[in-house]
Amino acid sequence: VYESPEQAPTLFSDRMSMYTSEQRIHELFSASRCAMNDASQATYFYVPVYPTLVAHSSSTGVDLHGAFMSMARMHEHLLRTSPYYTRNNGTDHIFTVAHDIGSCIVPPYMAVASIFLQHFSEKRNESVLAYLNLYGRHPDLIRRASAAPCFNTSKDIIIPPFLGDRNTLAVDLSLSPPLHKPVDLFFRGTTHAHPVYSNGVRQHLSNVFNEYDGNFNVLVSFDVHAHQNLYWNELRESKFCISPPGWVSWSPRTYQAIAANCVPIIIQEDATLPFQDTLNWTSFAILANFTNYKEIILDPFSHIGGTSALLEMQQNLRSVWRNF
Repeated sequence: VYESPEQAPTLFSDRMSMYTSEQRIHELFSASRCAMNDASQATYFYVPVYPTLVAHSSSTGVDLHGAFMSMARMHEHLLRTSPYYTRNNGTDHIFTVAHDIGSCIVPPYMAVASIFLQHFSEKRNESVLAYLNLYGRHPDLIRRASAAPCFNTSKDIIIPPFLGDRNTLAVDLSLSPPLHKPVDLFFRGTTHAHPVYSNGVRQHLSNVFNEYDGNFNVLVSFDVHAHQNLYWNELRESKFCISPPGWVSWSPRTYQAIAANCVPIIIQEDATLPFQDTLNWTSFAILANFTNYKEIILDPFSHIGGTSALLEMQQNLRSVWRNF
């Protein structure tokens, strides 16, 4: 584990932010029994970087260009000071990038070689380019996203976002037994008029549930001013929780639902989920695409096979949630 260079920014003051993954993973690697004192004996090298913090530290908004340049400076720093970085062209070096668009905020000469731990998992960059062209207007980042995927399945690793301390997230499931959860279907979040946003999913949710008069108890709200404690209570009191994309496919709502023992309905395409090779996601989540989700959200019970299947999925959630 490398030492942080002197120019490393001040860490997130809000240690509960989901973007603190960069900081938290640095701490975990530093404290790990696998951390070597002798670099010549190391198999992999972890480089502490905080590009997401840089992006969110600007007083004028999210500074993606600043994050991009901070990674470029780290590359130059490693070239000057580390023989291990140049030895294998950085292929055995690991970075964490917690930003929504993952290694799209990393210069391409770094992104193609090193290993990135990130939340972004799309194999194509269409959503990133749409976002950058609409809001970012950063030529460096647009060129980066146009040149190569922001997630390389052969080397990069998808990680869940940081949600909070274990004590904060500890769920007393006895407070709301599985079939006594009063809300059948839940979503609270924002939407956007731009057609690229969410691939139209959130806009569709707004249209369908604006004046819903169906057979289920549905709580779908686009009022995002609810207190965080209220939001967690709503999750815990719900049987199915919708996790649609925003500007990109991954969403913290998937992992919030898992922690609250609410079966997530994950709506995405062409993306990878964390621990996909070791966890059977279909045993505790509904995986939907941009076509069939429209039918699923109207009757998730029928989709999984009824209440007995729901009970089984909720039991599976109890078994897997600590992985996240």
